[in-house]
Amino acid sequence: MAIRAISLIRPAVALGALRNTTKASLSQALALTNLTRPQRASQTRRLTQVSAEANDDVKMLTALPAMNTKVRARLSPALSSAPPSPPPFSTAPSSRSTPSPSRLDRNMAKHRFVLPSAPAHAPSQLRPLREPSSASSDPFDPPRLPAQDVPKLPEKMVSVSSAADVSQTDLLVIACYESQLDAVKALDAQYGGALTDMIESNEFKGKAGSSLCFRAGGDAKYVAVVGLGAEDKALAPATAYGGPNAFATLGSAVASLAKANKCKTAGVSLVAGELSAEQVQGVTLGVHLGAYEATRFKSKPNLSKLESVTLQASGDTAAAIAAATAHATGTFMTRYLVEAPPNVCTPTHLAETAQAIAAASPDCMSVKILEKEDCEKLKMGSFLGVAACSEEPLKFIHITYKPKGPVKKKVAVIGKGLTFDSGGYNLKVAGSMIEMMKFDMGGSGATLGAAKIVSMTQPEGVEAHFIVASCENMIDGRGMRPGDVLTAANGKSIEVNNTDAEGRLTLADALIYAERVSRRRAGAAGARRRPHFRPATRALHGL
Repeated sequence: MAIRAISLIRPAVALGALRNTTKASLSQALALTNLTRPQRASQTRRLTQVSAEANDDVKMLTALPAMNTKVRARLSPALSSAPPSPPPFSTAPSSRSTPSPSRLDRNMAKHRFVLPSAPAHAPSQLRPLREPSSASSDPFDPPRLPAQDVPKLPEKMVSVSSAADVSQTDLLVIACYESQLDAVKALDAQYGGALTDMIESNEFKGKAGSSLCFRAGGDAKYVAVVGLGAEDKALAPATAYGGPNAFATLGSAVASLAKANKCKTAGVSLVAGELSAEQVQGVTLGVHLGAYEATRFKSKPNLSKLESVTLQASGDTAAAIAAATAHATGTFMTRYLVEAPPNVCTPTHLAETAQAIAAASPDCMSVKILEKEDCEKLKMGSFLGVAACSEEPLKFIHITYKPKGPVKKKVAVIGKGLTFDSGGYNLKVAGSMIEMMKFDMGGSGATLGAAKIVSMTQPEGVEAHFIVASCENMIDGRGMRPGDVLTAANGKSIEVNNTDAEGRLTLADALIYAERVSRRRAGAAGARRRPHFRPATRALHGL
């Protein structure tokens, strides 16, 4: 093992020591004849081990020059700007004459490799935090995608409209309840019995979301039958059973069938009657969500060709289609944020998304972004403690929606905004899904998506506040440690027993901020009543 330590510093000396070791081993081998059988076996095993270690040392010493060349090539930017290496030998004057370098000294100088030392920084002279979108000259910095070039919403969505005739399309979808299969078979005269054969051969029962499709070759290239399930359940309110209702499922099936058959246009009709405005809204939402494709980070995306869907409906359906499109747009924004990798969806990216929401509806939406200095003035010690380790600048986001008429109610939506959660010093290890911790900002994605929906629908009588305390939970010498005590914005102290419990710390200061906003606005209006957000803040004391 001594040879291994020497070989990293003085290769020439190591080679000489290796030769001496080999000679000694040969001498010991010659003396084996004078040993007993057990002693000879023990010495043989020892010699075998020494020989294997010597072979390993020879291989390492042979590869050392090439290793130095690779390391120097990788460190060339740093070496070019580093100060000259100190001389290998002392140059101090001596009373005695300095002897000429020996062979050993020349070999040491030849193989000497000095890494440039990092300059010492005072605590107040640490290098400034790097902006996430700026290009870095450090070759060892992790790669970062330009977040400003990543779209925050789809470039285009499927166009949905209503009309009396929907047959002149690439795909005609006929929707029916479980009790209307005979009515579907009655339409088979124009399809030569193919519709009946498909229903019977596939045992189609009209269950919600089930479908059949065949090539017709008439006005519509393809004809499909989609089930709505039981009629009483399908006609129930959308929130009666939770999840998407039968008509939203119908819209999703239309989008899937259009993609599978490469159709650009589709028409939807009921086997008997026309779609109501509420049903049109459900189908439209289902079409948009069903046509959604996560393609931004794929090199070869498989995109749907669907461009437009026409619904057979009577009356004015423009408001219903617009409402469904607004809800789909907000959902897309949430999906775009949540599916983005953490080197794209940073706190700055969330702040830019909030600014884009406000800029699209300046008549009713406004945004305020608090930086680190602003949070320090508000004494948000709980939030700042979590964000202390990250090089990504924190962003405290506050979007305000004000209706055009009088305000009858105030609502605050607060989302967790941890764009990446390493766990801090209570590090998430293997098996703790650390690679999935970009999803820790799902709450903020939902909050911003809701803000987008509100900006497009503009409900009356409600003032809404959307608040996100966004940062990363990373590891650094500046960060919080298990056992630290933080002080929230309201003066309440919090003992941190686990640094992986960061969500409640950021939400604590966000809740306090929401309470203060409510008090300030209530005081400005001269109202003598308890703040609207008070019950939500009470829950803070149990965190």
